[in-house]
Amino acid sequence: MPADGVNPSGHYHPSEKPLEVAKNALWMNLKETTIAEALKPAGYSTGYIGKWHLGMDAHYPTAQGYEVNRGGCDYGQPPSYFDPFSNKTLEGIPHLEPREEGQYLTDREADEAVAFIRERAAERFFLQLANYAVHTPIQAKPELVEAWRAEKGEREYNAVYAAMVQSVDECVGRVLDELDALGLTDETLILFTSDNGGLKGPTDNTPLRSGKGYPYEGGIRVPLLARWPGVIPAGSMVESATNSIDLLPTIVDACGGALPRAPIDGVSLMGVLTGEVELPERDLFWHFPHYRGGVKAPYSIVRSGDWKLIRYWGLGNELYHLGEDLGERDDRSSAEPEVVSELSRKLEDHLRELRAIRPRTPIPPSADTYMGREIAQTMHWLGANWLIRATREDDEHTKLFLDALSVQEGQTVCDLGCGNGYHSLELAKRVGEEGRVIAVDIQPEMLDLLEERALELGVANVDLVIGEFHDPRLERASCDLILMADVYHELSHPAEVLKLLKEALKPGGRVAALEFRAEDPDVPIKPVHKMTKAQVIAEFTANGFELIEEFDELPWQHLLFFGVR
Repeated sequence: MPADGVNPSGHYHPSEKPLEVAKNALWMNLKETTIAEALKPAGYSTGYIGKWHLGMDAHYPTAQGYEVNRGGCDYGQPPSYFDPFSNKTLEGIPHLEPREEGQYLTDREADEAVAFIRERAAERFFLQLANYAVHTPIQAKPELVEAWRAEKGEREYNAVYAAMVQSVDECVGRVLDELDALGLTDETLILFTSDNGGLKGPTDNTPLRSGKGYPYEGGIRVPLLARWPGVIPAGSMVESATNSIDLLPTIVDACGGALPRAPIDGVSLMGVLTGEVELPERDLFWHFPHYRGGVKAPYSIVRSGDWKLIRYWGLGNELYHLGEDLGERDDRSSAEPEVVSELSRKLEDHLRELRAIRPRTPIPPSADTYMGREIAQTMHWLGANWLIRATREDDEHTKLFLDALSVQEGQTVCDLGCGNGYHSLELAKRVGEEGRVIAVDIQPEMLDLLEERALELGVANVDLVIGEFHDPRLERASCDLILMADVYHELSHPAEVLKLLKEALKPGGRVAALEFRAEDPDVPIKPVHKMTKAQVIAEFTANGFELIEEFDELPWQHLLFFGVR
């Protein structure tokens, strides 16, 4: 438990790694609603057996709605699979008292599951059975290992793993047999799935690529088996992609309960499982902002239809068409740039909406001054209404300014420091349906406001990007024009940003810097938010740009155009 009692959040920089990544939360917050808590009002008795791994004592299953807890604790794996379940450093599994020396853990979990069902046969119950197997340490019952070795002639590691899988299979069988014996089979929904694909090494996920922990199908594609005689047709198969986020709404729906809140991430699969409806098309997302041994970088995934985009943070994208290439051997990111762009936009929007921590390059120390001038503070998003004040056109002659940008249809324009989109939305009209505007801001709240205004106006060609203080997160050679309207003077890392802007420009691309004139004391703006023309030119020139055009017909501002020197 951290000394301050606060769950870790934000970024940290692992040693010898290029990116800052998300800190690992140490527990699931109690404000989250579990399936058990959602079923309580419907009169269900609830139990949890096996691996929990969602927090320490105060966050065990009994703190999240489960009346019975057998073995659920903060362990990600058991110290040993044999009673008393101890190793050299850990003694036993909390809430699973030693009972029969040498008993295999999966068999013990089966005992506990059968006992729970038997004791509650006359009432409504929900049991979550999360076997510790199959997980390291790779240990199995010797007699099963010998049987597998004798039958298959496999090396010992695979034989042990196979024996562990067999024990899980037998555990499931005992649960089903008990339901049969109690006459509960026709009244019970069974869902069986896994949280990861098979571990690379002891398992072979062919034709799927790779395994547990990796972003390929071998790591994330798992079966979901459902049984409910008389309700779900036996032997039926649903080809649509589902996700573990669908389990809570599915179970609550099947049990006649009420969802804890709206909206909820997943959807109920009951109508799909019964064959009454088809699963609506939707995009699915995965986000793993961490380093993991063997995986080349932190990653995020978006699945849209048969298209699947993998973003390796700091390295680039991979694109696969799963309908034609289930084994993910043909990376089509270079051949399908428009698909990459569309899926990237969906991923950006999703991560922004969730306020997800994204991997990033480490932020260098910032200074209060740059090249002799004071760096201004960024406007807070709560002051965004000032950006769309009724007098702005009269004050700044923004139509004249936008005309001076000479934006062409089909171009890609970046509005860096876009705020709530005063310029972005007008630029979107000017680039037309074939063009796009990349709206970048470091405050996600500003982008939320821009999105609302875009929806109201029916503007669809604006991509929203959360930038970093030192990194606008623009793709290389992606922009015809990069606009900084009254923004450059607020950059806390001007040299770092200008370097990346050079890389983001297409050949012949321009950067337009609009700044309030410090030379004119009558311009009614605080001095720290003004810059002289000479200062702007000096700073851009020092960072590899050259002045290529000036526009001096605005009442309060300079408009300076720069190209790469």
